[in-house]
Amino acid sequence: HKHTQTQTHTHTNRVREREREMAAKTLIHLLTYILSITAFTDALTVTSGDRSFGLNNFIPDIKTEADPSSLTQAKPISLRIRSTREDDVGEISTLLATASIGADGPSLNWKQRIDMLRVKRFLQSLLEQRFHVLRIGREAATAIDQNTECVISDADRLRLVWEHANFAVQLEKASKMSSEPHVWKQHNFALCPPDAVHLQHIMMTAMDSTTGTIVGFCEVAMMTPPDSVEKDNNKVTRLPTIANLVTNTQYRRQGIATSLLKSATRFVRDRWESDEIGLYVYKDNQRAASLYQKLGFEAVCSAGDKNDKLFMSLRSTAKRKETTEKVKERELVLS
Repeated sequence: HKHTQTQTHTHTNRVREREREMAAKTLIHLLTYILSITAFTDALTVTSGDRSFGLNNFIPDIKTEADPSSLTQAKPISLRIRSTREDDVGEISTLLATASIGADGPSLNWKQRIDMLRVKRFLQSLLEQRFHVLRIGREAATAIDQNTECVISDADRLRLVWEHANFAVQLEKASKMSSEPHVWKQHNFALCPPDAVHLQHIMMTAMDSTTGTIVGFCEVAMMTPPDSVEKDNNKVTRLPTIANLVTNTQYRRQGIATSLLKSATRFVRDRWESDEIGLYVYKDNQRAASLYQKLGFEAVCSAGDKNDKLFMSLRSTAKRKETTEKVKERELVLS
């Protein structure tokens, strides 16, 4: 009788163990199915610019500034800003995804965690593709310099880079992965761009030099501002524009966003010889808009499919003076 009870007990335990295994496998299959569905819909949801998923990664919409009461939680840092490296992409994608979801750490619910994984996966593939294009471009430029004995013009150099390997193909792929108003939106990739200004692109990483932790990221690219077609010569204006700006939620109120913006502005002025830089911000993000205004950015016009964004720009003193004079000239003509 005791032997029969032992066998029954052992059989019951085995049945329960198999049931637990089946439950675990079912959960794994369910999660895999959900992720496969979201992977399929990524191209539709992410590039649509739909804010329901919190996809603000293309809008410099700072959400990491803390209230004064949370200053005691900020971690003191020794800030260093450098060019972004390819091995930074994983951490940067996490920062961007966290800011997009609008919550962090333990406060995330199950759906937010799934959304964050999906958004991070897309952002990481997007940034990796951009790095891939930049790497091909650098390799092409190096090869041209090493194999060209005579001095060549900028136009010829650009054409050789464009024709190198699959540079144009990879650039077109990168351009189609985002809904940004970039200069490649309507470009015919069978043709070389008119000049190298189209290719201007920079990524900056802010890090704590003490710990090596990435605490912020800024990306600047050539974009087309709203209503950018100049009626006089029918040319489309190209403007250096903040494409991404994010700071680590654990390093709040330490001037990271301000330092990144100042570095970007300085880079654009010194390296690209541009006296203006632009950005987009949601109208309801008053904290970010206030920061931009303190740094000298001025509201230009409303933007976005739903007219829910504000386009702002920072101009040099000379550029402001030139714009003011043009406005006065137009007013005189109209009068």
